[in-house]
Amino acid sequence: MLNAVAALALWAGLPHLQLPHAPFLERRTETFHASSWVIKVRPDAFTGRTACTIRGHDTRYENGVFTFGFRGSTDSANAVFRVDGGPVQTAQSVAIQAAGLGAPFNSGDSRNPSGGRVYIPETALSGAQAVAIRPNPKSGPRTFPLIGFAEAKALAVSKGCKMAD
Repeated sequence: MLNAVAALALWAGLPHLQLPHAPFLERRTETFHASSWVIKVRPDAFTGRTACTIRGHDTRYENGVFTFGFRGSTDSANAVFRVDGGPVQTAQSVAIQAAGLGAPFNSGDSRNPSGGRVYIPETALSGAQAVAIRPNPKSGPRTFPLIGFAEAKALAVSKGCKMAD
């Protein structure tokens, strides 16, 4: 009998309840600038967490991982990098740590899963002024400046962001 009542209610259409305004569900994004970096802070009053991203030119920092962007068609699966002119390191050597921090390694493109992105954990770049990345053996290196990042991160922390150390 209960099933019949439920089926009838679904067939006839359930009345839509008008819920009262819930300000705790609202989200507002605040934007701040530090040097050449842009900080986006998005508090979530419902969960009590604050989502934060720091962006530079073709660079994004979130959850302890830097994402460096090349054109989406660039295959960056075999990327190598140098921190402040130091020794060459492979992006694969830090991939497990970056994945553990939440880096999404699949772009959804089956022909180029890397999507032109290279993920490097902050710990591999701590205190660096620049990182040079060669996305693949057929491409030349590109240098991404990191100057001012420490100040941007400090500003983000002062705005309520919890940043990886």
